[in-house]
Amino acid sequence: MYEKAIECFDKVFDINPKNVRATYSKGVSLFSLKKYGAAKFFCEKAIELEPNNVKALCSMVWLLEHQKKYQEALAYCDMALELSPNYVYAISYKGKLLYSLEKYEEALEYYNKALEIDPNNTTAHYYKNSITAKLEKMKRKPFFRLK
Repeated sequence: MYEKAIECFDKVFDINPKNVRATYSKGVSLFSLKKYGAAKFFCEKAIELEPNNVKALCSMVWLLEHQKKYQEALAYCDMALELSPNYVYAISYKGKLLYSLEKYEEALEYYNKALEIDPNNTTAHYYKNSITAKLEKMKRKPFFRLK
């Protein structure tokens, strides 16, 4: 239904060409259709229209994370967190980006923070458990030296 959604967003633009939500949502829909360049264009345009819109910033985070551009995604995530330090979605996403970069202890800090704000956050619980298991396994793994 992404193509239908894009048609609807285009109708919104007929009424309000600067509708930020329709702009970043069109970007997400285009990404889902594997139109990556156009998707990034619309996410960037949404941020240009409203630089302080945390949902627009997080849409860019989502897009970049799905392209495995974790460092670039972190920059947008940090912008969102500067604007809204307790926005659980951005906090949890920063944990996911750090996890993907194998910065497990830092990721754990963000998942713990997400769970302080939203104790029922299933994504944060999942990754927290995964990280805890990885860190425990790393502690138990013997260290061998080559001679």
